Amino acid sequence: MLNLNEWYEQGMSIETYIQSMQSHKENLQHIYERFAINESADLEMMADRGLRTIVITEDWCGDAMVNMPILMKIGESTNMKLSILQRDQNLELMDQYLTNGKSSPSLSLSFLMNKAMSFASGDQERNPFSGE
Repeated sequence: MLNLNEWYEQGMSIETYIQSMQSHKENLQHIYERFAINESADLEMMADRGLRTIVITEDWCGDAMVNMPILMKIGESTNMKLSILQRDQNLELMDQYLTNGKSSPSLSLSFLMNKAMSFASGDQERNPFSGE
C-alpha cells in the first residue's frame, strides 16, 4: 500500500489536470477567474508551512468544478502545493477515506509534516504516511 507522500508524487499538476479535462473545463475556468479570496489570519497562518494537498476528483463532478478553483486560489495565497489524482483511477486511495462508509465524488487530503487532515472524513487511526 502506498503512503500519502507516494500518492502525492503520483498526482498531476493543476495545469495538467485542467488541460486533460473533458467536462466542466470552461465552467471551472470561469469560476477561477471571478473568485476572489479575502486574505485572512487563517490564510496567513497556512502560508509557507509546506502544506501539500492531494485532491481526488473527477472533472464530471459538479462539486469539484466549484471547489477546485477555490482550492487553487487558496494554494496560490498560501503556497500550498496541489497534486491531483483522478478518483475513478485511484480507488485504492479513495476507499481509505470513505464518508459514512461511502465513497464521495471528490475529496481533499491536506498534510503537513506527519499529520494528515481529511476534509471529507473523520479521524484516521493509522499513520497515513507509513503506508501501513
